[in-house]
Amino acid sequence: MNNQKKQTNGKHADGLSKRRLFLKKAGVAAPVLLTLTSPSVFGLSDLCLSQQLSGVHSGTTASCNTGVDPIAAKAKWLSSDGSRSFNTELGASLSSDLTFSTILTAYAGDSSHKDEAYFVTAWLNAYHGVGDSGDPYTLTVLQVKLLYGGSPVPAPYADVYTFLEATWRTA
Repeated sequence: MNNQKKQTNGKHADGLSKRRLFLKKAGVAAPVLLTLTSPSVFGLSDLCLSQQLSGVHSGTTASCNTGVDPIAAKAKWLSSDGSRSFNTELGASLSSDLTFSTILTAYAGDSSHKDEAYFVTAWLNAYHGVGDSGDPYTLTVLQVKLLYGGSPVPAPYADVYTFLEATWRTA
């Protein structure tokens, strides 16, 4: 009789171990499965940046248009905003205070001052408040200043430059 009890407990323990192993494997697989349902995995990167930032992935793409790139910003706004000071407008402390005109002209010529040109362009897009087609720009002036100050960029962007470039594209 004692032997029979041990066999029953052994079978019960085996069944319990198998169930635990199954649950353990399921727990490991769950994050992978959830990742596979992410929109970017299925190539849904054609969402507007504002949809990506808000997490709204309705499956429809909006007709969003973002701001202009540094070359277009130079052509569009240099006559009205070229004399603005980088240090003043972005709260920067560059050793030599450069104007927007100096920065964008240098960038257009040989891609120098890339860092400053990207932030000047984002600032101009935000300041004027509209993208190339008249739709609102993704960022505000304050958000551009915060990004310049080191605020983290939203996922999935690896760095601030990739993120700012994304604010200049149309979807």
